[in-house]
Parts: sequence; structure tokens; C-alpha cells
Amino acid sequence: MAHFKSLFLEREISGDGEFFCVCEGMNGSDMFTFRERGFYMKEKIQKRAKRIRIRWKKRKVKITVALLLLVWLAVIIVLLKHWRLFGRSANGGSVKGIIQWAFLWIIGIAGAILWQFYALFLRKQRTIRRIGIGGMIPLAIAMGTGMFWVMEWIYNPQMFTIPYQYVALSICVSAIVFLILLLLCNSLWLAVLLCSCLYFAWTVASYFTYMFRGLPLQIVDLLDLRTAATVAGDYEYTITLHMLIVGAVITSIVTSLFVANRYQVAKSKKTKILIRIIGLVVLVGGIRYLGWSEQPERWSIELNGNRPGDSFYSYGMQMCVIRGARDAIVKEPAGYEVEELQQMADDTKIQNTRKQERPNIIAIMDETFSDLTWIRDFPVSDEIIPFYNSLKENTIKGKVLVPALGGGTGKTEFEFLTGTSMRMLSSTPYVALGKKLDVSLVKPLEEQGYTTVAMHPYVPTNYNREVVYETMGFDRFLSLEDFEGDQTIRGFISDEACFDKIVGMIEEEENPLFTFCVTMQNHSPYTKSYDASVKLTEYKDERVDQYLSLVHESDRALQNLIEHLKESDEPTVVVFFGRPSSIVIRRVLSVSVRNTTGGSSV
Repeated sequence: MAHFKSLFLEREISGDGEFFCVCEGMNGSDMFTFRERGFYMKEKIQKRAKRIRIRWKKRKVKITVALLLLVWLAVIIVLLKHWRLFGRSANGGSVKGIIQWAFLWIIGIAGAILWQFYALFLRKQRTIRRIGIGGMIPLAIAMGTGMFWVMEWIYNPQMFTIPYQYVALSICVSAIVFLILLLLCNSLWLAVLLCSCLYFAWTVASYFTYMFRGLPLQIVDLLDLRTAATVAGDYEYTITLHMLIVGAVITSIVTSLFVANRYQVAKSKKTKILIRIIGLVVLVGGIRYLGWSEQPERWSIELNGNRPGDSFYSYGMQMCVIRGARDAIVKEPAGYEVEELQQMADDTKIQNTRKQERPNIIAIMDETFSDLTWIRDFPVSDEIIPFYNSLKENTIKGKVLVPALGGGTGKTEFEFLTGTSMRMLSSTPYVALGKKLDVSLVKPLEEQGYTTVAMHPYVPTNYNREVVYETMGFDRFLSLEDFEGDQTIRGFISDEACFDKIVGMIEEEENPLFTFCVTMQNHSPYTKSYDASVKLTEYKDERVDQYLSLVHESDRALQNLIEHLKESDEPTVVVFFGRPSSIVIRRVLSVSVRNTTGGSSV
């Protein structure tokens, strides 16, 4: 092996930045050339600086950079001003929560700013750049992590207490969703935009859904968007600081991607078609796996039926949404035979031994009516439901278990009218089944000569009522348009107006009457203008005062109805029940008490 002893004997710098050295060794001398590193680095820096100057001259880059600087400056100012957000209340200011949160933001902000600077200035100018497998995987992991953070940081105050295995599962699912969008769109910035908007919109909607009705948003809720749309305008929406920060980060990243060079998975038409087919296959396969495969059962995710929000905090939003979607799929039980059920029904038919006595039946499901004092006593300025409490003679009282807390009125209706439990169903049957709901207590009553009337003084399409009530066999359905000019409270038809309508039908109808009435007077929100007659005395809460006063008004309307019926010669049975409001339960008790789905009944 030759040994060289190098000596700089002569140096000539050429025009292209190269120089010559003479090296003297044991076997003679030899001459060679190489590029001087110092000159090379200087030339490279000069080229990069020139490229930055050229790009800065472009108006769109100037505007983009200015906007991004403002966005990130605002984010940093907000973070410094609200530094207590680092721990979040659920972590109790724990060191773990603070470290994780700070690490996330330091890496996230610093990484995003540096990457955007590189994308706008330092990257070589090419119209389109191709993303290989080696680039897609880290991008998917990064997006999956980002989407997990988006969902949990906005919605979940206990995000740092989620077990790591569920964090990993959530990141994997989000990464796959992003990969599917990337394959279908064949555009990095478009895939990032769609994925970010999808997760952000879902999380914000779930946040407000939970705030208003105490229930997180589920896939099955998308089946009843019409109902949600009719009541959405009655609520007040307060944008949180977390939403603003997340929105700023998403806007910044998507904008820089759009302005910078474009990235695609494929360039040729054949390859584009191929990757989109692959994306569709992965999409269908993923849905099939999550919906019908037995493997997700091994994730050990269990939704708390009474307090689903707790499950969302424990396992993460994405995992619980998937679990809820699986539960919404009604599968035929083992050993299910229609003939056997029909035989059981025929064997258990009840013979009416008192055909001559057919009393009017008034079933009233009073919106959010509930006696909360059975949970815990709390001082108020006046008795909330004095008439209800006074009912003793010819009265049966008790607690009624309803399948929904806050939202999901149609579920409670379904159980009452059909006698079927919601235990095997997670979606609203009115929406999911529609015209298939032809079995209820309506038709047996009609066979006995009853006139049947459904009543709900609001939009008839809510929960698909106009279709379902007709399918069940109701002779009439009275909705909002049938109460034109009647008394309203806070813009809703009053309970008294509904009960007066019932009394009028009893007086006019020759046949015995069965009416099922779902009231609207006490529906949330409790922020509308209203003079409260019942108030809390220990502390001030205008929303609670409004709710208690509305229930007090319902109690008064019930009293008027019962007293009128007592004076009538017609025999009448009144079934009166309600279901509580989750919002009120959280606010009225003010301290940690056990939640409930119990209502009140007469």
C-alpha cells in the first residue's frame, strides 16, 4: 500500500474554483485536482441567497410569508399569555402533563416554522415533485400524530391520561385516513387540507354537541342532520382558545404547502388511476375491517352507556367514534327465528275482558321535565313542582329509566311507543328504520276503536317523525303549523297550549282518544330572555334559574289539565313522564354528584 506524504508545493486557482496541488510520496510525485470546500460552500450560500431574493420578489410569497409571520406571532403571544394551558385542568398541573404539552408545542411550532421557511425559500424550484414510499410513510405518521393532537387537545381535557396503546391506535387510524386521501387526491397539499378540515370540523362539532346535550358526536348522528339543523340556531357558540390556535396552525401549514412546490404520488395517467384504485380498496377494506372484523373487539374499548363522555376522555375520541359506529351495526342474534317470535306473540295475547270500558289515554312526554331533588336537595326560592308532589290519590309515581341523557329524544319515544329496548340499538331508530317501524301500541288501540293522534309542536321532520308516526298508524299528526297563534314561551309553544289542544280533542272526539304528546316548552338552550320565577338561593346561575322556572310552569300546566279532566265525565288515564337535561344536571348540582338517566312519571 502506497504511503503518501502530502506537501502543498504550488497552488493555482482556476476560474472554476479548483486548485492544483503537488504531492510527494515514496513512489514519486503525482498531480491531482479537487474542489476546494471553502469556495464551494461560499458559492452554495450565494446561490441560496440569490434564490431567496428571487422568490421574495414574487408577490404571492411575500404575502404568504407576511401572513405566516403574523399567524405564528399571534400563536406564540397567546401561548405565553395563557401559559397555564400547559397543564390543563384535568392534569392538575402535573409535571407529566406540562412536559408533554410543552414538548409537543416546542417541537410542533419550531418544526412547522422551519419547514415552512425551507418550503418557501430553500427548496429547489421544481414544478412538481414526486413522493415516494419513503416519503409517504413519515408524512402519514406526522399527519396521524397531528390529527390525534387536533382531536384531543380541543375536546379532551384529559388527553395526557390516555393509555399509550390507544394513542398509538389513534395515530395509526389517522395516518391511514391521510394515506387514503393522498392516494385519492394525488396531491399533498389537497390531502393535508381535506384531512385537517375533516378532523377539525368533526372535533369542533363534537365539542359543541357535548356542551349542549352532554353527548359526544357519533357517526350515527349524521343520519339525523336535519333535526340538528333545526335547533342549532337556538344555541350560543363560543369559540375556544384551543380552536383558534389549532385553526391557525392548520391554516399556516396548508397555506405554505399551497404556495410552495407541489408534491404528487404519481405523474402518469396510468399510475394515477392505479393509486386511486389502491386508495379505494384500502378505504373499503378499512371500513370492512373496522365494522365487521372481530379484531377491533380485542382493543377492549367499552362505551359507558350512561356517561359516554367519560369513555371519550379515557380512550380518545377517534377510538370511541369507531366503537360507536360498530355498535350501530345491528346484527341478527344467534338463534333468531321470526316464526318462533310470532308464535310467542300469539301465545301471549292479552284478552280484553272489559271491552265496555275504554278510557281516553293521554301520554305526555314533557321536554326535560325531571325532579332533581331526588338526587340531592338544593335550596330554591319557591317549590319547583308543588302540584306534582301533591299528587297522591288515584296516582302511581315512580322513577322511569330513559335511554338517553340530554339529546336523543327520539330514542325515548321509540321505547315508549314500541316497548322495545334501545339496548340493542345505538342509532335513533326513527331515522335508521323509518318506514319499517310499523309495530307499536298504536295499531292495537285502533283495533279497539281508539282515535290516535300524535302531537309535537315543532318541525315535523325532526327525528323523521312525520314518516314514522304515519308508519306506526297514527290517524293524525299535529306539528308546529297546527299551533299557529297559540301561546309561546321563549319562542316555543307552551305546555299549556299543548294541553288545551288535548282537552279540545277530547271534547270533540266521539271515539275514545289516544294521544301521544311530546312537548317543546322546556327545550334548551336556557340562555333566552325569560323572567325566572324560581331561583337558586345559595349561588347565582341564570341558566339553572330559567330551567327550574320552566319546569315550574309545566307543573302549573299539568295542574290545569288534571283539574279540567276531573270535572269531565269521560274516564281518562294520564301518563306523564319526562327526561332530564344533562346541561342542567351539570350546572344545578354544582358539586360532584352521581349522574342519572332517571325521569319523573305519573
